[in-house]
Amino acid sequence: MRWLRWDFLAVRPNPLRKKHRLVVRRERPHRLYLVLAAAVVLMALAAAYLLGEHRGGFLRFRTGAKIARLDHALSQQAAQDEKLRLRVAFLEHALSLAHQSAGALKNTLSEQQGELAELRQHLDFYRGILTTGNGSASIRIGGLQVLPTGRRREYRFQIVLVRADGKSKPALTGDCGVTVSGERDGKTVELPLRRVSPQADDPLKFRLRYFTNLAGTLDLPAGFTPQSVSVTVHIKGDGTVEGRFNWPAFRG
Repeated sequence: MRWLRWDFLAVRPNPLRKKHRLVVRRERPHRLYLVLAAAVVLMALAAAYLLGEHRGGFLRFRTGAKIARLDHALSQQAAQDEKLRLRVAFLEHALSLAHQSAGALKNTLSEQQGELAELRQHLDFYRGILTTGNGSASIRIGGLQVLPTGRRREYRFQIVLVRADGKSKPALTGDCGVTVSGERDGKTVELPLRRVSPQADDPLKFRLRYFTNLAGTLDLPAGFTPQSVSVTVHIKGDGTVEGRFNWPAFRG
């Protein structure tokens, strides 16, 4: 199709020409094409922009939903972690209490075992006292007990003398000698009571009707290793009774 433009040109009066002339000119179409192309490009850009906005909004929505789900999962995980932390703290506290209780129980058991051992020692000691002697002497040695005092090389001893003739009258009297035997510098040494207990009488004096206790303190010299204790009882008018006890001695 050809585009035509009709122009009516007004021609100035020419003194030489007295008539008007009609001029027909052809219009060039490239300007119209440019306008149409620009319009198409603008429409395409507008469509792309709208599509991008729509697509971007959809992606933002999906991203926001995913973030919300992740936040919810993280909050649940944090709550679970807090529960586990509290559980661990509770178990650690319970374990600490169990350790403390076990330690206290162990100490109590150790103390009770020590007390039981001491009671057994006393029981054996007094069993020896109540045992009837087979000898003919009127007195027998019921027992000897030697226990540490807590001070270095110091011991407390106790000798029980029991009447063995079944009588209570007259009262019996006499004296009791104590000798501690051991080893020092590779040699056998016997220490009488006056050497290991200067404050005590040597021998120990006694008077009894049924039984009596003779007690004192032994202070052993440095480098001396005790091995046994000998007890010699001299009964006035009735002979002598002797006993030898291994160290440490707890009963007769």
